[in-house]
Amino acid sequence: MSAKKMMKRFTCLLMLAMIVSLAGYARGGESIVGKWETTQMGMHAVYTFAEDGTGTYATSIGGPIALTWKTEGNLLKMTYTQEAPHKLVGSTTTVTMRTIPEFEYELMGSKLTLTDTVDKLSATFNRVK
Repeated sequence: MSAKKMMKRFTCLLMLAMIVSLAGYARGGESIVGKWETTQMGMHAVYTFAEDGTGTYATSIGGPIALTWKTEGNLLKMTYTQEAPHKLVGSTTTVTMRTIPEFEYELMGSKLTLTDTVDKLSATFNRVK
């Protein structure tokens, strides 16, 4: 391969790396993957977000609840899935409950602020790991 072609490839790779870096910088260059916790109004809450888009949510009064998550722009979309036994006359069945909340999110270093898109209530979580 000629030196000119190698230089051209190197330049293209360098430009691609810069574009990827700038895209990360525009979004804060950080990821919500990890464990986040908060205590507000006497209740402790913990979110865990895995790289594969799964996670859990637990509070001091219950959990953990399995969830899946994805981000779109500044929105964090989660689907909670929880199975609970429900007693019917003469039998017990399992009811699967699904809720799909959306939060606006802001990630600033070790702080993650989630704002409910419906009620506009916010909670700030601290990165644990």
